Amino acid sequence: MAPRAWNARQGPTGVGAEAAPRISPARSPRGSAHSPALKARVRSRFSRSWTRRAPSVFQRRKWFSRGVRLLRGARAAGEGPGEERDATAAALTWSILAHLRRNFLPYGLVTAIAVSVLAPGLGCAVHSLRVHKLSAPGIFLLSGLSLRLEDVRKAVRSPAPLLLGVGLISLALPWSAQVALRWPFLPRDLLCGAAVFLCMPTALSTGVQISAANGGSAALGLLLTVCTNLLSVLTIPFYVSRFLAGWGGNGLEVDAAALFTSLVRSVLVPMAAGSCARAASASVARWADANKAKLSILSACLLILVPLAELSKSVRGGLVLPAAQLAQVTLLGFLFPAVFALVNRTACSLFLSSRTSEDKQARVTVTVTSSLKTLPSAVMVVQKMQEIVPELTGAALVPCMVFHICQTLLVSALASNDLLS
Repeated sequence: MAPRAWNARQGPTGVGAEAAPRISPARSPRGSAHSPALKARVRSRFSRSWTRRAPSVFQRRKWFSRGVRLLRGARAAGEGPGEERDATAAALTWSILAHLRRNFLPYGLVTAIAVSVLAPGLGCAVHSLRVHKLSAPGIFLLSGLSLRLEDVRKAVRSPAPLLLGVGLISLALPWSAQVALRWPFLPRDLLCGAAVFLCMPTALSTGVQISAANGGSAALGLLLTVCTNLLSVLTIPFYVSRFLAGWGGNGLEVDAAALFTSLVRSVLVPMAAGSCARAASASVARWADANKAKLSILSACLLILVPLAELSKSVRGGLVLPAAQLAQVTLLGFLFPAVFALVNRTACSLFLSSRTSEDKQARVTVTVTSSLKTLPSAVMVVQKMQEIVPELTGAALVPCMVFHICQTLLVSALASNDLLS
């Protein structure tokens, strides 16, 4: 069927035009809610540089569709051409706010680093109040409140992807910390922070979001997240104490028993308490589901407080981080998740089938979640290590934050371009 043309006064013309509604001369098609010219102008303004399938971390398609709906509503209300700029500006403002809300944590971490370097007084005030000490229990309490056990039960039906993911996350990939510790151009504290981050389990929510947005299974991603983060109470003390003890003559003597006790108190107990509260009360579960976005932002704020306080204290004490060292940390932050993605994709192609759509979803989920590491646990472990090893400075938190931002950008971009399926 030939496409219909648009006549400035008579509406669509050509093949199929007899079934199309006519536009009244009193109202220009420029002001119509369905004007192709109007939609083309808005689309060209918002999507000129977008790819066919934008990275899920930015969710650009969703912003655009909501912005266009807002603009259509304004035009359908009968506003004249003079209000078009206002409606377009409102759509753009909404899109920017949506972007900031969905990427609150990365922007917050960058802001925390900048404030710590430029105005450490604020972070020092937070450190003196010891508010940041409540961050880890608060984060995992909120995670327990948001945990939907019914979604976890769905993923238990297929054990092979679960076992492969747990093996990669908890047993295989943490040994990459030994590679990071052999990087010869960075000081001890930065290498220590990088090694700690590489020993962590998968991210608490990022992996589930990225895999679900790119053809993966949200239930399997959630189950992998829960299992590996609970197992981390045992794996983290083992790996950290083994890798850092006697490391290159500059080893840090880490008490594995003390670290295990801290992890149980800061991770396992709060998460179990939140999960039990959700299971025991239907009203709590409904409240947590209804306020999921707000709880996510609150969790991000709690996490941002830790680097803000610790890094500000170190800067006030004379810490200087050269640009060359920060560039190396950024390079490693992209290099490790790229290697993880390659290893995980190869392992999935060897051990998991791809015959059905469920198999393909499982492969995407295992690859994505196994390529990410969790930041809250890494920050909490560095905090506890500073109590056990006082000479460890706040600079150890910098690789954790940089690695988190780099891995999120890289894995999201790879998944959105079908390179992890």
